[in-house]
Amino acid sequence: MKNVILIPAFDPDERLVDLIKALMADGSEYVSDIIVVDDGSNENTHYVFRRLRSIGVRVVERDSNRGKGSALRDGLSLICEAEYDIDGVITADANGKFSCRDIRNVAKAMSENPGMVVVAQRDTSRMGISKWKQIWEKIQSVRLRWSTGENCSDFITGLRGIPASGISVALTTRGENSEYDRNFVFNAAKQGYHISGMMLEKQEESHCGRTFML
Repeated sequence: MKNVILIPAFDPDERLVDLIKALMADGSEYVSDIIVVDDGSNENTHYVFRRLRSIGVRVVERDSNRGKGSALRDGLSLICEAEYDIDGVITADANGKFSCRDIRNVAKAMSENPGMVVVAQRDTSRMGISKWKQIWEKIQSVRLRWSTGENCSDFITGLRGIPASGISVALTTRGENSEYDRNFVFNAAKQGYHISGMMLEKQEESHCGRTFML
């Protein structure tokens, strides 16, 4: 099964290079291409994108920071224009929260559930996320279940698998940051795509520049 890995990045660090090197070394059976969208990053992080280009990664440059949703749509448009012969697209964040194993697990879930949208999910009750945010996500989960019959307990992780037939849904989804991730799940479910949740093995949340792992 071949997928394009699509990563929007704003001011990334070495963790993005490490992730992509791991994918190149241990992902040939499921990776067709890797595209990173530089969402108007500051000049002091441009060395990261130069390193990515040097190892064969396609980097899409944007002259200003316009948000994750917009960056994803630009990357998806490029995939459509290039007419890739792929099974789907796997999106991931550039902030080091996902490992090569996480992405491999999404690819495996996609191969086991062809045509489904795969959404990586966290155990938010263990991660120091505020009660208000947990309640808000539960409300969204109930809304999704009532309106579409689909289940999703965590909408805003950036790691998800989109089947090739669902790229058009992702392209027409509005929103720029976490609302894009949430809107896409709702739009896909309303278009008849089943949502397959996959619990992340690594549970972490970043607070004030520090990362806490459970």
